[in-house]
Amino acid sequence: MPPVASDQTVYTKRGPLRLPLDLSQWIAPEKLSAWVKEETEKLAPEQPEAHEFLRMLPETRPKVLLSLLLYAYATQVFSSADIVEACHSHLTRHLNSGLL
Repeated sequence: MPPVASDQTVYTKRGPLRLPLDLSQWIAPEKLSAWVKEETEKLAPEQPEAHEFLRMLPETRPKVLLSLLLYAYATQVFSSADIVEACHSHLTRHLNSGLL
């Protein structure tokens, strides 16, 4: 893995690559949502760890929660208070539209 500087610059063989903390600056939010959904759909609930978690908390929707967190982190929403606020605004649209 290439070293990452504190200013979010990744050094590659071709030189430095500055990554945005908010990936929606590079990728359309709809595409980002689709990628998050695609990756969370790959999770296998039959894995022992996942199965145990689901047994302990049957009312949870882990894929929805994971999708929400992944999208929030990918769009530079990190604090729990900011995630809750975002849920009441734009993230809810993604969930309701089936994008997450």
